[in-house]
Amino acid sequence: MPDMDFIRLAYEVSRGSNCLRRKTGAVLVRDGFPLVSAFNGTPQNTLPCSEGGCPRCASDTPQLQGYDNCACIHAEANVVAIAARMGISTDGATVFCTLRPCLGCLKTLIQAGVRRVVFCDTYSLDPELERLWHRMAEEAGVVLVCEASEPR
Repeated sequence: MPDMDFIRLAYEVSRGSNCLRRKTGAVLVRDGFPLVSAFNGTPQNTLPCSEGGCPRCASDTPQLQGYDNCACIHAEANVVAIAARMGISTDGATVFCTLRPCLGCLKTLIQAGVRRVVFCDTYSLDPELERLWHRMAEEAGVVLVCEASEPR
């Protein structure tokens, strides 16, 4: 499958999210086969974000702030956690995601052995954080690919 097909799949998966702020999705792919998909939202068996489970989403906290008050797990971290629970290796895999991974998720993907990250939507970071984000990926040998906009 071409990259954009996996990105489309990540967007379809994101529709399952219970997050009130932004729905995101991720798909773990190895050897051309999608193995695990996940979306963002509150952890399983907890009150959904859409029902007040996340204090940050229920507030007017500005974008890119207040993550210490967020009960949601990001799609990229969630796809790694689900793969671990299912006994699926992430080593050497590619993760396709609807949104550029945050620094925390990038660290998780690096640690999980993901070799390539393809994302669609992006956002601006503080220049120092931007340099760190790229430096860590480069040092770890993770290829970052930005597909400019949501596929139609």
